[in-house]
Amino acid sequence: MHRIFSLILIIIFIAALYGAGSALLKGKSLKEAFSFVSQSTSSNFQKSQSDYASKNYSPPKVDKKPPTYLEPQKPKINPPTGFTVEQLSPYYQKVRISSVSRGTVSGSKTVTQIALRADSSLKEELNITGWKMKGNKGDLVVIPQAINDLNPLRFWNESDIIINSGHYVYFYRASSPMVRSFRLNKCTGYFNEFYKFSPSLPNSCPGLDRDEITSFTGKCQNIITSLGRCRVPTSNQLNDYSILGESACRAYLDEINYRGCYNRYHSDADFLSKEWRIWLNKSIDFDPLHDRILLFDKNGLLVDEKIY
Repeated sequence: MHRIFSLILIIIFIAALYGAGSALLKGKSLKEAFSFVSQSTSSNFQKSQSDYASKNYSPPKVDKKPPTYLEPQKPKINPPTGFTVEQLSPYYQKVRISSVSRGTVSGSKTVTQIALRADSSLKEELNITGWKMKGNKGDLVVIPQAINDLNPLRFWNESDIIINSGHYVYFYRASSPMVRSFRLNKCTGYFNEFYKFSPSLPNSCPGLDRDEITSFTGKCQNIITSLGRCRVPTSNQLNDYSILGESACRAYLDEINYRGCYNRYHSDADFLSKEWRIWLNKSIDFDPLHDRILLFDKNGLLVDEKIY
């Protein structure tokens, strides 16, 4: 390659000399002739050097390093006063003490209700039976078992309370009107007809389907449509002389109650409520004015605190 480049320079130089000789023959001075040689040689040399460089230039290689990614930092947890990080439960603040209600019982102010709420950060089912709530005075509330499925055809066996994200668990100092604690469902509002709950159970029973009763007499339809949600027919309505001969009407009325509602809707995906009602059948001996309630899991690790 260098030989070729030298040969090109020689050819350029010879051409320049030829040009100088031509200039002398035309009467130009010797200085002007050789000035032409110098300019021509320099110009052609620069052009050749430039062409050579452009044809043979390659950019330097740059080693590309793979991008680095920073690991997201875990949020820092500041333990409540008197606790270390090691004393916090894996479920810390995934279950919260959402409220403490106070009232007057027998002339004395007392804590009447405590509510727990499963936070949206809880991603799995969680058994809270055996957990404890503790106040400043050292009094404990131990979370008991309850009935998950109020099947009217079976004996109501209590089992551990299993909660998911969005569940609420309400604890009351009084005893249950039905003796047991339980999880609400679409039909539990019918129990308000026979038991005195405080507060009342939600009247969220499914509404009646008018298409199912269009073949009944007007009197029968009047009785059915006069019933509110979660209301059962009275004995007078069931024995109304004007519908005595309507067996289909009477059969329909006989199913407007908890048992009929359960049989119809218990297979629905949303049949079971996210609300639990737990009656402790004893006083909640937390300070009704101000207290610090601590919630502990089965291993004695702190889950949440409530200061009021």
